[in-house]
Amino acid sequence: MSPLNWLVFGLAGLLAVWWVAGGLVNRRRAGRLLAALRPHLRELAGSATIRWHGSSAFRIDIRDASAPYRAVSVLALLAGREAPLAVLWALWRGRGDTLVIEADLLRRPGREEILESPDRLPGLPAGSVLALRREHPHLHLAVPLRGVPEPVVEAAFRTLRGRVADLA
Repeated sequence: MSPLNWLVFGLAGLLAVWWVAGGLVNRRRAGRLLAALRPHLRELAGSATIRWHGSSAFRIDIRDASAPYRAVSVLALLAGREAPLAVLWALWRGRGDTLVIEADLLRRPGREEILESPDRLPGLPAGSVLALRREHPHLHLAVPLRGVPEPVVEAAFRTLRGRVADLA
């Protein structure tokens, strides 16, 4: 076999191993994120459904949530760790995992505003954005997940509860 064939087979093998390893890392990351979300989602009551969008994203929809919420949706977007070029592109752009929480309230907010961290959203990482709107969804919180997800998820739901309490 020629050296070019060895190179092609070696590269194909490396990509296959990377694909499997990236998928396993994302699956573990998603499991850890789900475990961190579980206690906060139980507080919301209602009926929850989870939908997986490949190995790099999942969405949890909660209908008939407890007051003051009508419905809550949690979207987790994990970096595409299965493809080396996607990982490099995300790192170059400063992107990674992101948690998006959207909530419809029983009462429509009387004002609209957009808050960005770190000044106006204490406890959340830089790059976090909270939007309060009169149309659906009333609350939209996007939080970058860097490192360990548990404290970030806790801070995100604390921020969400605090913002809803301010509206009451």
